[in-house]
Amino acid sequence: MKDLSNKIRVLRENLARMGMEKGLRHSDVLELSQQLDILIVKYQLNRCNR
Repeated sequence: MKDLSNKIRVLRENLARMGMEKGLRHSDVLELSQQLDILIVKYQLNRCNR
């Protein structure tokens, strides 16, 4: 769970940086955002199943 939390933190930081550099509508930014969404859902499901 802690590993997943760390991955989410790193991905958020990367997403914010990339969004500033490329713009929020860039395909790379959108793809990274979707990856982050998936990790957040996994994290929430893990918390609910405890």
